[in-house]
Amino acid sequence: MKLFYYSAAGMVAALIVLWGALIVDSANILQHMSELMHYIEDLFKPRER
Repeated sequence: MKLFYYSAAGMVAALIVLWGALIVDSANILQHMSELMHYIEDLFKPRER
């Protein structure tokens, strides 16, 4: 159940970051997406290191 809450919170955060990036600087949207994906990977893989 915890994983569901984490993934749901991650989706909400992703939407907020994406929406903010589109408004602030649409030219760098890909860079923001890349940073966001790395952040999400770190959220889901902290115990494997």
